[in-house]
Amino acid sequence: MKRYFLAGSAAVLLLAGCQTQVLNNPPKVTIKTPVIASQNAGKMEVIKQAPKPRAISSNTFKGTTTIKPINLTQNPPPVTPVEKQWRIEKGTTLKDGIMAWAVKEMCSAADSINWTVIWETPINYRIDAPLQFKGHFKSALNDVFSLYQYAQKPLYVETNTPQCLIQVMEQ
Repeated sequence: MKRYFLAGSAAVLLLAGCQTQVLNNPPKVTIKTPVIASQNAGKMEVIKQAPKPRAISSNTFKGTTTIKPINLTQNPPPVTPVEKQWRIEKGTTLKDGIMAWAVKEMCSAADSINWTVIWETPINYRIDAPLQFKGHFKSALNDVFSLYQYAQKPLYVETNTPQCLIQVMEQ
């Protein structure tokens, strides 16, 4: 380890093996140390720097707080989508109810087109009690028409998704 001390225009080089050497052209050295050297009447003395003052906290809370650790590796529970509710009110007809459903539901084949209903029969049942179904549009259609499969004149439904068509017919 090399240490340089300035003494007039020359520098004294102290080497690790207690050898001293006087240099007439000392190299430029930047020393970063927490210690300051000063020369007082030909003697070298070391002056230590004062410690930095601590920041004063304005927090007056002296209680204890328990922090509950969380497990970041655990997957959150899957989000279940809310099932749609499909209703046909008492006093309307089956055809009006299905037409209202088709206007509300977007067709998955074309993002901006609703379903088109083709009602190919003069049969149209009146709804005497409110009907309510939960789930996807097509499952609600199947559920409502399954109520009429044993009627005197049963109605059947077919869907054509690529064309966004619902076809209602009698057998």
